[in-house]
Amino acid sequence: GRAGAEKDYLRAQIARILHDTYVAPGGMFSFEEDSEEEPKPIVPTEEWEAPEPEEMAEPSAWVHFYSTILKVGRVSKPPKEEAEEEEEEEA
Repeated sequence: GRAGAEKDYLRAQIARILHDTYVAPGGMFSFEEDSEEEPKPIVPTEEWEAPEPEEMAEPSAWVHFYSTILKVGRVSKPPKEEAEEEEEEEA
């Protein structure tokens, strides 16, 4: 059997589908390089112009909008403060 509640399983499946299917035109968005957040926020690219419709028909014109799901089952790394606090409490 599967560990966990069905609602958690369904939520995980929805996240997998969303991350695999949510696409945007290549170059329309970029990472905010000045940000110290991890992962870096995605922002609209300034002065972006849409390619011609013929170019948009090519699969290579599209990219995944969301990052991949990490091997730990999350889409972002756990906050470091929480991990450090837990280690201090165990000591």
